Amino acid sequence: LLLIASCPCTPHAVFKLRTKMSAPTAAQALDFLDVVAKLKTTLRTGWVENGVRNVESVADHMYRMAILSLLCKDEALDVSRLIKVSIMHDVAEAVIGDLSPKQMRERGISKEAKYEMERQAMKDISEIFKGSPLAEELLALWDEYENGDTKECFWVKDIDRLEMGLQAFDYERAQGVDLSPFYGSVKGRIEHPWLKSLCDELMARREEYLKTHTLEKRSEATRVNSLLIPCLATFAAGLFIGFAFKTRRQ
Repeated sequence: LLLIASCPCTPHAVFKLRTKMSAPTAAQALDFLDVVAKLKTTLRTGWVENGVRNVESVADHMYRMAILSLLCKDEALDVSRLIKVSIMHDVAEAVIGDLSPKQMRERGISKEAKYEMERQAMKDISEIFKGSPLAEELLALWDEYENGDTKECFWVKDIDRLEMGLQAFDYERAQGVDLSPFYGSVKGRIEHPWLKSLCDELMARREEYLKTHTLEKRSEATRVNSLLIPCLATFAAGLFIGFAFKTRRQ
C-alpha cells in the first residue's frame, strides 16, 4: 500500500509498478473482456452516415492502428507503449458508442461533454481492476492520448488519422463510394516524417486510382435503401412461393 501511495501517477511509473504486482483475477479479466468485446460490434459511425456497407468496427480500427505502431522503427519512441495507447484510446466507446460530430450536434453534446462522458466510462471500466495498479494504468493510457503530453501520443494521433484515410481508400475501391471529406482530416495533418511519407503515398495512389474510376456520393439513407431492397425482394419471393405452394395444394 505504501508502494502504491508513493508512486507518481504517470503512465510509465504505473506500468513499472504493475510489472511487480500479481496478475488480475480470472473474474476481473473476464469482466474486462466482456466490456471490450462490445468494440467488435460497435460500428464506426462516420462510415455509416456516408452510405458505406459492411462497416468496420471500432476494434477493427484500433487493430490496424496497433499494426502501424508495430511497424514503427523510430528509436525515440517506445513501440510497446505505442501499441498500448493504440488499443486503449477508443475503449470508452464500448460504453458510450462512437459519437460522430453529426450525432453530437443533433443531441446537443459539446466536445467538453463528450470528453467527460468518455473519461467517466474509462473510470468505470478501470474500476473492474479496483485496488490494482492495472486500473491506474488503463486510465493513464487513455489520459495520455487525450492530453497529448508524450511523444508516443503524437504518433498515435497521427496514425488515428492515417488509418482512417487507409480505410476510406479501402471502401472507395471496394464499393465505389466517394469518401473525399474524410481525407480533409488526413492531408496536411500528419506530423511524423515516416507517417507523412505513408500519407503521401496513399494520396498518390488514390489520385492515380481516380484517373480511371468514378466514385459515387452516398448517404446513410442510400445505405439503408441498399440493404432494404434485397430484404423486400426476399420477402416478396417468400410470399410468392408460399402462395404458389398453397394454390398447388388446393
